Amino acid sequence: MHRYVFDSNAVDPIADRPGAYELVRAAVDEERIEILFPHLALDELAQTDDLERRQLLLVVLVSLGRLVFSGGFVFDQSRFDQARLGGEAVTFDTLKSGKDRNTRDALIGVTAEFEQCTLVTEDGVLTQNARGRGLAVVAPLAFLTRLGFIDSSSE
Repeated sequence: MHRYVFDSNAVDPIADRPGAYELVRAAVDEERIEILFPHLALDELAQTDDLERRQLLLVVLVSLGRLVFSGGFVFDQSRFDQARLGGEAVTFDTLKSGKDRNTRDALIGVTAEFEQCTLVTEDGVLTQNARGRGLAVVAPLAFLTRLGFIDSSSE
């Protein structure tokens, strides 16, 4: 079974493309893949302005994946009851790129590293930094393609 940690932006292609959700759901049900996510991904989706969109994205993520503790803890970002205390500061700082606005993304990357999973993200900075740390990273559409999804919306 291949395991993935989802960034919040990995949910959109699954929610937006006809047949994508069903394909991923089947792969999860058949135990070919496991999708994990830290509370930070939920927090980001919960900030979606449009109520219907927010509900859709949250339902898609929660129904496909499993909530796990984040791979580290940062004040004002992490929840005490859903984060691992400690962790490797060098890894976090490398993924964060020294910018506070990247803190949540860095924590999602640290979670993928801790869980020894492939990170699914559309974020270019996080992708570059995670790959620099030796993490496997895949874009959301490439993730769907690995599962056999054929995107008819781009034709």
